Amino acid sequence: MDIYPLLNVLHVGIAVAWVGAGLGAMLLTTRAARSGNDTALVAAVADSAYLASRVFMPGGAAVLASGLWLAWSGDNFGEAWVLLGLAGTLCTAGIGGGLLGPLSRKVAELGATAAGIAAAHRLARVHRGDVILLFVIVWDMVARPAWSNWVQLLLMLALITAALLIHLRPLLPGRASA
Repeated sequence: MDIYPLLNVLHVGIAVAWVGAGLGAMLLTTRAARSGNDTALVAAVADSAYLASRVFMPGGAAVLASGLWLAWSGDNFGEAWVLLGLAGTLCTAGIGGGLLGPLSRKVAELGATAAGIAAAHRLARVHRGDVILLFVIVWDMVARPAWSNWVQLLLMLALITAALLIHLRPLLPGRASA
């Protein structure tokens, strides 16, 4: 029996849960950040952290593992879409572990204080940029562009660049964070 189709269904199913958890958590934090209710924002960050630890992180690890297995068994490691998907997945893992995780812990520690609310607003911004990256990864996996498909690759790069400029630029030192 060829395991590739079964593994592919598993990979896609886990990816749906992974992206869905990221989108759901982002919507929770964005809605709360825009409400002006600091208590709701802190609660949304706690709910987002709950989803991250129980769905997003294990889902991302399972997507990565099953994707690597698929690439290995399908002999597509050198293809553009596989390498870009791997790079995107590693980037979103870095964003989660390097920014979202520490920010959610900071919000949990500080609560609805001024510093905690500022950290929660930063978290909501980073989360929006990360979800855009997730959808670019999905685009890459569905479209499977080759290195020669430079128009599609440039469009993907433009979307990621726009996400960085819009959502992460205000987080640089000396810039507004809300």
